[in-house]
Amino acid sequence: MVERITREGDRNIYQPKIHAERISELYKVKLITGLPMTVLVDEAIRQYVEKFRGTDEWEKLTEMREEALNREFEYRREMEEEDKWNEIEPWEDGTMYGF
Repeated sequence: MVERITREGDRNIYQPKIHAERISELYKVKLITGLPMTVLVDEAIRQYVEKFRGTDEWEKLTEMREEALNREFEYRREMEEEDKWNEIEPWEDGTMYGF
């Protein structure tokens, strides 16, 4: 198991709040294992997600995300070609795809 979580290549996305009770329990596991809490959470989420990976729903969401990223890439390319970035409001920059 990894001893540290690297942030290299990471993105700033929504990070949900965790109930204080779960944090207390997680801290106890940290004391028992000696591993950082971030490593424990990362591993727990990885194991949980594996239950869903490969399902039809997972594949559909993956395809939808790829399509959204392709649309955003195309939008940004067109905006750069036409040099329109200075003409739009900041929230209209095409980064509203949330998954």
